[in-house]
Amino acid sequence: MHSIAQELTATPAEHTTALTAAERGPEWMATYCCTPWCTMDHSVPGATAEWHQAAPAIIPPLETQNHDGNTEPFLTAHVTTSNGEPDVFGIQTELWIWTGGDSYELDEEQTDRFIANMEAFLPQLRAARALLAEARKGDRPHDPAAKAKADAEREERQAARREVEAAKAERTPPPAPTFSVETCSEMVQVSVRVALQHAQDVPAMARSVRQNGDPARARLPRR
Repeated sequence: MHSIAQELTATPAEHTTALTAAERGPEWMATYCCTPWCTMDHSVPGATAEWHQAAPAIIPPLETQNHDGNTEPFLTAHVTTSNGEPDVFGIQTELWIWTGGDSYELDEEQTDRFIANMEAFLPQLRAARALLAEARKGDRPHDPAAKAKADAEREERQAARREVEAAKAERTPPPAPTFSVETCSEMVQVSVRVALQHAQDVPAMARSVRQNGDPARARLPRR
């Protein structure tokens, strides 16, 4: 299905060859309520006629990155208009900044601040590039043999540590059972029931002694 994401991730070559609605003619613009500068192909199945975009300004990808079969630009900026049912929802035009994963909708003032930030960023980027060139003079490739030895030694240390931890776990006694509030409450309830039962049994035994006499005394020899 044709989507906004596909429009945003189209390659620069596709956008430079796209026709504007004005170039497609009045009939095209009337059919799709299209803005003159829109470069979307609304005739593609699934494409909406309620959203329009201009040819974007693009920073090409820094390296080949495939996303849904398209090469994703590093940065994209283009004007968009949403005009579906304008009498109900109005018309909204913004500048969209697309970074490949996130998009930002900007008005003129926000766009000005973005441009100012980008212009301030470029000298910092050039300075960082100069530092990079100087710092890279001390770089050198890794030694495959030394790296393999270091990896093997690290694996041996990790294996020894795992053995020590396993032995320690075997010697460690299981933790004492912990008593929660619920467990203690249950124990108290049992103790109370036992005490109540005992309190009920004592008067019964006393009555039995008064009525029948003490069996132990009855077995004593008379003098």
